Amino acid sequence: MTQSGPGELVEVGGRMNGPRYKDILENVLLPTGRVFFPHGRIRFVQDNSSVHNSRVVKNNRMQRYLREIPGFQLITLPPHSPDMNPKENVWGILLTQRWDHTLIRNTENLRAHVVQLWEELRGDDFCANVVRSMHKLHQPTPSELLVPTSESSPSTYVECGGSGTSTPRTAGGGSSTPKTRHKCPTSRITKWVDTTVDELYVFFAITLAMGVVVKTRLEEYWNCSQDIFVTPEFTTAMRYDRFLLLSRCILFRNNETCDPSTLSRAEAKLFKVQPIIDHLNLKFSTLYVMGQNVALDKSLPMWKGWLDINQFIKNKTAAVGIKTYEVCESRTEYLWRFEVHAGHEERSDAEASPVSGVIPSIVLRLLNGLEHRGHTIWMDNFYNSPALARELNCLGFDCVGTLRTNRQFVCGCTSGDVDLVVWRDKNRVALISTNHGLATVTQCGKRVSTYCNGCNKALYST
Repeated sequence: MTQSGPGELVEVGGRMNGPRYKDILENVLLPTGRVFFPHGRIRFVQDNSSVHNSRVVKNNRMQRYLREIPGFQLITLPPHSPDMNPKENVWGILLTQRWDHTLIRNTENLRAHVVQLWEELRGDDFCANVVRSMHKLHQPTPSELLVPTSESSPSTYVECGGSGTSTPRTAGGGSSTPKTRHKCPTSRITKWVDTTVDELYVFFAITLAMGVVVKTRLEEYWNCSQDIFVTPEFTTAMRYDRFLLLSRCILFRNNETCDPSTLSRAEAKLFKVQPIIDHLNLKFSTLYVMGQNVALDKSLPMWKGWLDINQFIKNKTAAVGIKTYEVCESRTEYLWRFEVHAGHEERSDAEASPVSGVIPSIVLRLLNGLEHRGHTIWMDNFYNSPALARELNCLGFDCVGTLRTNRQFVCGCTSGDVDLVVWRDKNRVALISTNHGLATVTQCGKRVSTYCNGCNKALYST
């Protein structure tokens, strides 16, 4: 397709690959270019597909010949940018405005209808108008050539204070010095206006409501169709474009305060969200007093986007998501404290602990502030070990859970205040516990007797 009109339509049988694309360049592109542009000055646009950049295509002598033509310019589009390709816009308009589904009955009808639509483009200015619109999209006006970064990329910087108030500020995402930056006139960022505290409260309320009213796509919350799934409250509270704009620009920490030399790798990954994590942990732990039984385990909230801290755990429901370590009350499932996993690294405070290792240090950090309150901690074999159980017992915790028998110091059934029980189901299962009394149970036939370890007297028999 050219600005002067559509070229030859080529049907590719099977999957596109390097050799087929090379044949199209030699047998279709070059003759079409000579017909429409006999005097040169050709701008050849192709996307960033791996087929276009394959070794067969790059070593093709025809491409080297094209580069030697005066006025020839090869333009390779960036990744994930179909809106910058005029051909994609042409097919999009044809499918949405001119496509007739009633004519499609089989493959021959489909082929004939595509050829008909393609031939109808000849003789009018449809292709020329599409190419001109792309020129307007990519060529900024003189007033847009030099734009300060703080104006072209506004962001809402939110400070989370101890009083529970959030203060919005407009902060640049980078340096405050002016930079050359192209802005698309139709971009959502051009409609930015400063936010307020009340609007941020509405934004956070909508975010929390999405966790209660679960839908598959974000735009479905603003769907106004009159059916049983309609949620008009989202539309009345905030416009969809405004919600997307705030989601893109909101920050919880100023980028200018980041010093990479003082941060570990895990801390650098969570730098922008660490203030909100600390704020939530502070509020969760001060607003509720947990009962005796406390569970400590890991969770995997689902996350489908690109993220450096994503984890894959096949036995979890989400399978792919953000891994967190959580402390919850067993009875009410109240989340008391959580920690986001961003990589296993030994912290400086772990060296002062008598229990070495990354996992024991995570357990001690999560339970900090609950010492000597009579809590019983229930954990699985990922966390439990005899050394950790004895350390938790010294801090006033009782510890119960399964145990991996290959852990260090697993050498007997009872060792002081730590008891180990091993039984066989389908596999061998081990249990570690410090939550037990000072009694021994013996079984002789059908008679079971319980003896006190201190005075060796029978307490009761059954």
